[in-house]
Amino acid sequence: MVTIKDLEIEFNKHDLEHNYTSFSEKDQNFDNEFLDDLIKLENKSILGIDIYQYSKFKEPGQNFNPVIFKLILNITNQNIVKYDYFLFQKYIKNSTLQLDFIDSGDGGFFIFDNPLLSLAYAIHFQEVLTNYNTYHLYRKFRMNVGEISLRYSITYDSIFKLDDNYYGPAIINNARILSQDKLNRCLFDQNTHDWFLKYFNSIEQLSYITDKDLNRIEVFKDYDYSKVLGIKHSVLSKNGQDGVQTYGIKSIYSQKIGTIKSKSQYLSIYNLQISFIYSIVDEENEKYQNITSTLGNLNTSGIIVE
Repeated sequence: MVTIKDLEIEFNKHDLEHNYTSFSEKDQNFDNEFLDDLIKLENKSILGIDIYQYSKFKEPGQNFNPVIFKLILNITNQNIVKYDYFLFQKYIKNSTLQLDFIDSGDGGFFIFDNPLLSLAYAIHFQEVLTNYNTYHLYRKFRMNVGEISLRYSITYDSIFKLDDNYYGPAIINNARILSQDKLNRCLFDQNTHDWFLKYFNSIEQLSYITDKDLNRIEVFKDYDYSKVLGIKHSVLSKNGQDGVQTYGIKSIYSQKIGTIKSKSQYLSIYNLQISFIYSIVDEENEKYQNITSTLGNLNTSGIIVE
């Protein structure tokens, strides 16, 4: 992380804060290498989430949309600590999931090391949202506010941290993709597509692998696998009973939409739909229901592509 104070100190070594003479052609600018050394970029995966058609909700329900978003966020984090601690082990400290999150009011941007973590978090988030929409979470709240749909976007590119905020192409592109989506889809960029091709052969391959398969993937080599066999409800779990799947990803479909133009920049994007199944169980394990949920959809209408 770099602070604005750090940059001011470096600038003052090579530049004047105030100039009182006229500009001269003899003046020289900074060398690009000097600027590159001042701010260190690193590749990160950004998961953007916002509430679909937030402005169309009627008051007082509209006022509680950000509240519901934060409630879902908190429950998602608790579920991950309890059920998916292996995949998110580098983010769990003192039994708490600690994430870098940029609040945008009706949603926000989560920062992860790689696209698999972004996608896994999106699935967990959608699971909790499904519980809300199906009247299993804050039922009276649901009856007053109504159904909520979310848009998701995943990008993989460079960012940097300045003071307490993050900046860079990964965040900018993510926001632009979300702004182009007119439905409740899950979209991802070319870099995310290429990352899954490189490490998993394709994003669709996640339908067939489990947590223990990650030890063959370079970016997960340094994980602690000592408790991986005891995990039953992670995103990559594949549980079944009597030949019927009862938990985990059922199907993944992705398709390249094309290239979109946003503010004179062109972005190649893909559409994603993931169907997954999970169970809700009470504390006494006496009442339970199997529920199927879907992240994204395959409807590509409404996106203008080049």
